[in-house]
This record gives sequence, C-alpha cells and structure tokens, in this order.
Amino acid sequence: MLLKTRDLVTMAILLAINLISLVLATTIETNTLAFFGIASWIIYIVLEEYGLKNGLLFCIGSIIAGFFLSINKIQICTYIILLTPYVILKYKIKNIFFRIILGNGLGVIFYLLLRFVFMFSIKSIYVIVFEIGIIVFDFALKYAMIIYRNRIKPYITK
Repeated sequence: MLLKTRDLVTMAILLAINLISLVLATTIETNTLAFFGIASWIIYIVLEEYGLKNGLLFCIGSIIAGFFLSINKIQICTYIILLTPYVILKYKIKNIFFRIILGNGLGVIFYLLLRFVFMFSIKSIYVIVFEIGIIVFDFALKYAMIIYRNRIKPYITK
C-alpha cells in the first residue's frame, strides 16, 4: 500500500514529536516515564491509523533515531526493550490477560539483561512496582487512545 503525501508528512511530524519526547525523557530525569508514555502513545497512534507495516517501520525509525539522539543509553534501552514491543503487541492482542502476561515476560527479559549483562542488581520491590506499572500503563494507553479518537482526531482529519 502506497502512502499518500499527507500521510507521509503526518507520520514525519509524529516521528519528530516522538523523538522530542524521547530526548526529553533521557534529559529531564524527573519525568522520564511520562515522556516514554507519550512516545509509546504516538507509536500506538501510527499503528492504529496506518496499519502494522507502517507502524513497524515507524517504530524502527523511532528506535534507531532515539538511540542515537538520547543522552542516557540505559534509559532508552528501557523504552526499546519494554515499551515498544508492548505497544506493538497491544495493537495485535486485544485480551488484557494475555497482554499482562506478555508485559511480565518482557519485564523478565529486561530483568535478566540488567542482572547479567549490565551487572545491575534490582530489589524485589521494583518487580512488584513493575507489575502494577504495566497494568496502569495499559489502561492509561487505552484511555489516551479514547481521547485521541474523540477529541484530537476530528481536528486532524478536517
């Protein structure tokens, strides 16, 4: 499927906003999760509006450019390993139970990478916080998409 010029420009603007939020997430230490959430929300918008193929290409471009533009590479690895695959699979899997299991699986992979590759120890309370955080992230992304469909999209499509 060929993209129209308007769709391509819209995706480029969304990629710019995504990269700005990724750079701000790695620069401003206090709002890291909020900016990562915004970047993930933009990926979900592209997936919903332009399909899986264009969404994956957008995601790959976001990951590559975000990795080179970010200051803190460990934080951007959090985005790459945890949030990006979760958003892509949230688009494909509609059952919340399977998404939570998937999020926990991604969390285990991230934990093992931190533990054995980066030699970084994690307290057990962080695992519990992650369990709660993945559920909150799922519902926040769902609510953000409702806001996008009802309030933002009508102004864009004019």
